[in-house]
Amino acid sequence: MRKLILIMSGVFIVNSGLYACESWFDKFDGAGSLTWQTRAGSFSIDAGRCLANATNNINMHAISTVDNISISDGRVQLKFQTTSAPNMARNAFFVFGYHDNSNYYIIGAREDSDEWVLEEVKKGVKTILASISEPISTGVDYIMNTWISGDSITLTVDGAQKFAYTLNRTPSGKFGMAVENAVTYFDDLSLISWEELPHATTIRFQAKLGDAQEIPIDGALNLIFRLYEKDNGGNPIWEEIHPATSVQNGILDLELGSITPFNLPFDMQYWLGVEIESDGEMTPRFKLSSAPYAFNKIYEKK
Repeated sequence: MRKLILIMSGVFIVNSGLYACESWFDKFDGAGSLTWQTRAGSFSIDAGRCLANATNNINMHAISTVDNISISDGRVQLKFQTTSAPNMARNAFFVFGYHDNSNYYIIGAREDSDEWVLEEVKKGVKTILASISEPISTGVDYIMNTWISGDSITLTVDGAQKFAYTLNRTPSGKFGMAVENAVTYFDDLSLISWEELPHATTIRFQAKLGDAQEIPIDGALNLIFRLYEKDNGGNPIWEEIHPATSVQNGILDLELGSITPFNLPFDMQYWLGVEIESDGEMTPRFKLSSAPYAFNKIYEKK
């Protein structure tokens, strides 16, 4: 029986890079900070969501781009839900590097083939750059994050990384939403743009480990730490193993990231999962903060 007790210093980020960021959003409720321009198909507001409709476009595409800002390095989050319109495909894309309707990139879901994809359209010719097969469901909300850092593109969906890809050039142009021969709902688009990615060098983890009677544990323990984008569920986006870690009087004091670098921007919330001696991951996960969690205790029996 074990329980994990956070002592005074708690869990906090150290040596994080400085960054300057600006954020924009559109919840499609009239209060957004983005200005849109329809490039193909039609886009309308339906019950607080943006409905993209490609049925009335001769090329069967619907594309809308943000007109008042651009993005070079940053993260764009977009929620979508496909529909089962008769004789229509089911897909949803974030479009970036848009110059015109024949030259752009799309990244997102092709539900008909159960794939997450990154594609380039150049002079009207489409090339698949990256893809991963996975079941995708109609009528389900998915939260898609596209990370852009120079020529590096990473896609995460509901907290799980799908793929990362390096383009042959840094994309330039506008960004927005797109569908192909589909009717799709989009919602809650947010953009965080930074001048320098705030990669954390290490995370300091200090804790006290005791048994069910709160008697401190001594010995060498195998520990696994994982980072998530959710407080429960989802797949880890980082993992680090600390084998045969010395614990004296129950005290743990570790620098996470010292074995496996994070390479993650810390402009968003993460949760830390801890597994001790293959007992399974303790719950709840620890919410990371840039400041210590003073005097915070979390008890979990295993």
